[in-house]
Amino acid sequence: MIHPQSSQSKPATLARGAERRATLDELKNIITTTEYRDQLAAARARIDDPAFGYFGPDSTMWKISKAFPVLPLMVWYAGILEVFEPRITAGFSGARTPVGSEATSKIRQDTDPLPRYSRTYEAFMDWFVGDDELATRTSNRIFGYHSRIVMRMPEDSTSKRYGPGTPFAALEPELMVFTVLTQMVPYRQLYERFFGPLTFTESLKYNEEVLQFAAMLGCDPDLVPKTWDEMQQWLDDYYKDPDTVRVDEEFLEAILQIFASRTVATIVMNWTALSAPPALAERLWQLPQLQKHRRTAKMVDPVLRFLFRIAPDAIMISTRWRDAQERIGRKGWTPAARLATKILPRPFGTGRGNLSDYAESASPRMKAVQEAGKFLDESDDILAQAEAAGCPMSSAIARGGADTAAR
Repeated sequence: MIHPQSSQSKPATLARGAERRATLDELKNIITTTEYRDQLAAARARIDDPAFGYFGPDSTMWKISKAFPVLPLMVWYAGILEVFEPRITAGFSGARTPVGSEATSKIRQDTDPLPRYSRTYEAFMDWFVGDDELATRTSNRIFGYHSRIVMRMPEDSTSKRYGPGTPFAALEPELMVFTVLTQMVPYRQLYERFFGPLTFTESLKYNEEVLQFAAMLGCDPDLVPKTWDEMQQWLDDYYKDPDTVRVDEEFLEAILQIFASRTVATIVMNWTALSAPPALAERLWQLPQLQKHRRTAKMVDPVLRFLFRIAPDAIMISTRWRDAQERIGRKGWTPAARLATKILPRPFGTGRGNLSDYAESASPRMKAVQEAGKFLDESDDILAQAEAAGCPMSSAIARGGADTAAR
């Protein structure tokens, strides 16, 4: 259904105050803070040991996260899969529209993608191998970001279903299922492409872990497909609808402009399309920009498999996985790994620089939010409610809450 543009609500950046309430009234069906807290508390109730976090050392999630290259590749894949969804791109651009600037539904070219990429990697590692305190705080912080995305499609939107003035929010249930699957489907696919297939038991465990991850974000697990085949099919069906997902020359051109080299951009996008949902790959390969370098793109996987096979464990095992192992009393670090990981900056390695540091790369608005401690205070409130609901805090969480209050 196409929502007509209201004469009283001009598309702008993120809605605030009365405008936000009016937009939410039109949407009606979004994930509320109460629903999010209920889902998060239910997910925490399934934690066996606070030090294990939401998944634990024997989970498939920990196994996949151990292989360092998988998550950085997944963050790229998820970003590409999501960028063709008009609401996600408009919301991302709207959240970063400078004061006084005109909102756009297109990819903003005036932001540095590397800090956001690094922070996204760090957030996923918090969720996948962090303890329950860290993972819960990260869930709350990300929910806080998403809850801000309430707006109308900008005037330059060319989407058939989401034309100018269409209200939307990041926390619409279907959109949340979409984002969960754009992350969890590539995560398993990439692992199996480069490190071998999961066993039958690991596959079944992963299906359950996807539902656990959805609950951590506030997404109702009942809305998420339950089997691996159903997850892949759901995602493919989503890309079949030409009115929902935008795949055209103009939009692809904006993606290609992210790269300094046109040739590299074309190879990377062709390589990405090789394992994208079939419906999306078919639409991408019909565009003239991707008619070149397809044969070269097919050579990328064999080269990466070779490099991953000969690379030493000192750099092929995730530093965050090593930290998690040490946290639960198992051996994670070796002298060679401590030396080798200093080559890479944090959060990917243990080098001096930190690519995800808010103080160095975040926007002024994001820095202000962090300094105010808004999301940490909210997180303490969530943990207290979880305790009252029968999922008590660990001693570490209780200390963290006290420390936050003291500050």
